[in-house]
Amino acid sequence: MQLRDMLQVGYSLPLEFQEIDELRAYVHKTEWEESARRLINTKAALHIYEELLVSAETVGITDMDLIESIRLRVNLATSWMQKAKQFEEMGLDRSCNPPKNRRCLVEDLRELVLQGEASGVKMERLTLYSEQLAAADKWIQSAKQFLDGIELPIQSPELIHSKEPIIKLDPSHLNPLVRHRNVWLRDGE
Repeated sequence: MQLRDMLQVGYSLPLEFQEIDELRAYVHKTEWEESARRLINTKAALHIYEELLVSAETVGITDMDLIESIRLRVNLATSWMQKAKQFEEMGLDRSCNPPKNRRCLVEDLRELVLQGEASGVKMERLTLYSEQLAAADKWIQSAKQFLDGIELPIQSPELIHSKEPIIKLDPSHLNPLVRHRNVWLRDGE
């Protein structure tokens, strides 16, 4: 018979006895500890960890290591959310869209995502930022592959002063810095 079933049988008896309260307290404590251990090995929403901490006092949990593990997750996630708010104030909103006049550095976003993942807590903002980082990494990889295939004429002085382009590409495919560099190299300015 499971402990919870045993407790139900005790409640169904038309008698008062002290052992039922002791068994109830033991069942709640055991269930809390099982739930806490399960959550430590997975990711859950912040409010679940916060509720678990609040209920630890009510249930009378004495396993301080378990409580501290949960408290650490709550603290890391809370700290991360404050950093994410500052990040948003710097220019990236919750939908990961920067204002037209501000762009966030990929390295800053990467650091923020890594810190969020280290908390072990599921957070909606973290999911959005992770998706934005993955999209940025994919774009950067594509851009690097494209740029690796372009040989820019910087070694040969004859080519620098030549009016003929070495590679004929549609300039709209090049980023503005590369276009500017090619114009500068072509015109000698």
